[in-house]
Parts: sequence; structure tokens; C-alpha cells
Amino acid sequence: DDDPAVSPDGRWIAFTRWRAAGVGDVYLMPLTGGEPVRITMDSLKIHGLTWTPDSQNIVFASNRGGNFSLWSVSRDGGAPRLLPVPGRALDSPVYSRNGRLLVVEEWTEQSNIWRLDPWASSQPPAPLISSTRWDWHPALSPDQSRLSFVSDRSGAAEIWVSNADGSEPMRLTGFDGPFTNGPAWSPDGSRIAFESPVDGNFDIYLVPAAGGTPQRLTTHGATDRGVSWSRDGQYLYFGSNREDGWQLWRFTLETGDLQRITDNGGYIAQESDDGQWLYFSKHDQPGLWRKPLGGGEEQLVIEELLPLDCSNWRLHRDDLFFVTRENLDQAHLVKMSLTSGERWPITVFEKLRYKSGFSVDREGAVLYSQIDQSESDLMVYYLPVSE
Repeated sequence: DDDPAVSPDGRWIAFTRWRAAGVGDVYLMPLTGGEPVRITMDSLKIHGLTWTPDSQNIVFASNRGGNFSLWSVSRDGGAPRLLPVPGRALDSPVYSRNGRLLVVEEWTEQSNIWRLDPWASSQPPAPLISSTRWDWHPALSPDQSRLSFVSDRSGAAEIWVSNADGSEPMRLTGFDGPFTNGPAWSPDGSRIAFESPVDGNFDIYLVPAAGGTPQRLTTHGATDRGVSWSRDGQYLYFGSNREDGWQLWRFTLETGDLQRITDNGGYIAQESDDGQWLYFSKHDQPGLWRKPLGGGEEQLVIEELLPLDCSNWRLHRDDLFFVTRENLDQAHLVKMSLTSGERWPITVFEKLRYKSGFSVDREGAVLYSQIDQSESDLMVYYLPVSE
């Protein structure tokens, strides 16, 4: 529960209730206590809310229409209506007491995908995919010819694919609102698995890489995130909080059967190239672990991986690429040999998105997303007197 706002008449309190990351709605309850009532049914993001001065309506910032805009919903419920307030991404609305002024944050942000070849000292990092919006979570196809990524350039976070050089981008999903994320290629490059909270909680989906209708694979009321493939393409791994907190689960594509893989926590996994190990991070614990695919106890591999970087690591042949941080602003990219344990510092990311993921190509070059612009202004709007 977040963003509490008391009505001007002192009778009600409105707030945002989150059920998962990016899955929230407006709730209302008497200030004297009682059961909260759900006012919106969007299951999308809400970035702040306020009351109209007459205590009849709640105004909130939401991506229910794609971009973050301002919406008004009656205290009694009903369909929200879009307010004619301009701006690319609006946030945290506040009314003046007399209702004549409305103040909002307006954000201008841009995240692009870059390529860094750490072994070519004469070549600085170069932008690979850019737009005026957010582009993140790059994932190269197994044959290195194509790239999948997440972008909100169409108005909402969707899965996109392009050529490896970023040319000819094509949108694969069209959910138009939910925080769709985490694309993962099948070993044969024909399909992409991903996560999306279409019905209010994150589930795992599958879509043909050439385009087509996404297929929903999980339907449990829990949150399912961080999907990856087995090397033979028969299974999908993902983290879920459906049982004993966050654990790793394995989904059999042919039968739909589910098997729990971990007992002490698990979130995002990747099989080793030799097919002997399953490496994984945990949702709320620092470190990276592994356990034998044939069965056995888990082992701690590194301690430095923070929970906010739980997806910022990759296996690449016999090496592990991962991020460590001395502070939140600087992410140190490190390469470690899985056989000898020897480490090589590669670079420092000063604008790396948290939990954004990265990809490594055959030559050892790293594809990553970074925040290239993030600015906000306070905007005041003069409103006509309501009758």
C-alpha cells in the first residue's frame, strides 16, 4: 500500500495497492477505518494520486492509456476519464485547496542500448539501439543474427526484435499497458519467452520470433518472472513466489508440468554451456549460486551480486560476466573464469539500469542499456472554476 491521500473533507483516504511490480490500482476506505474498496480495475502502474477539492473524484497518474497521463475516477467508482493535461510522462499530481491550480511532475527520460567491446581498447562504447523513449533488456539470438529487447516507443513496454545491428525493429507484443519484460530466446531461435502482468500478476508467455499471437503458459495467481530456457529447449526456468517465498521452477513445454527446483530461494537462472550446472540469483539475497542439474546441494559462486542486479549477470562459455557495486551509481562489470576463479575488471557502467540485463556476443562484446537522459520539471496548470 502506497501514496496515501486524505480527502479534503477529512472522511476518506485513497491509496495505491500494489500486487506485483508494475501492477497496482486505486483503493478507497473511510478514514475512521473499514475494508478498502477497489476503485480502478486496470492492474497497471500508478504514480501518485490526489483528490479534487470537492472530495468527489480521485486524480491519478497512470500508464493505463500507454503513456503516463492523468486520469480521474469518481469516489463511487466507474470508468476513469482522461484529463486534458498535456505532457509526455506525468507524475504525482497535486491540487491546490481552491481547485484552481494543478501541479504535476513532467518527466523526460531516455534509455538506449549500447555495445561495448572490452577487448578493443581503441573503440569506445557505441549506441546500438536508440529512440526518444526507453529501450532496455537486450538479448541476442543463439545464431547472433537478431536481437530482442524491450521498448516503450509504441507507448507501452513491449517485446521487440531487430537485426543484430539494431536495424528493422519489429514489435512482437501489443498488450498496450502491462510492464512486459525479460525476453529470452529459445535455443533454435524460433520463439521468445517473456513475462507480462496482463491479468494483474506476472505470468510467463511465449511468442514466435517471426511474429504471431503470444501464448500464456502459467496461470497461477502468484508472480512468475525471470524466464530462461534449458539448452535442449524442452524446459523453461522461472522464479515464482507461489510456494515458500521466491523459488525456481521448471516448466515442461510438451506437457505443461511444473517442478520446483530450489528450496532455499531462487529467482533468475541460466544453464551452463556444458549442461552440468544451473546457475541462479535470488530475489532478496546478494550472491550467485549454482547446483548440479543432475541433483545435489547448491553452492555459492560469488557474494558480490546485489539483489538489484539479480538479472545483471550472464554465463558465456567458461566465463561469468557480472556486476558489482561500491555505490548505487557505479556498476563495475567483471569477467570471471568459472574454472580458475580468476577475475578481470572490464569497465564501469555509470548509467546502467538496475535489473535491466545485458547480453554477450561471440566475440565477448557486451550489449547493455543505459540511461542517457533523465530530467523532470514541475508544471502548474491553471484550471477553470468548476460549477
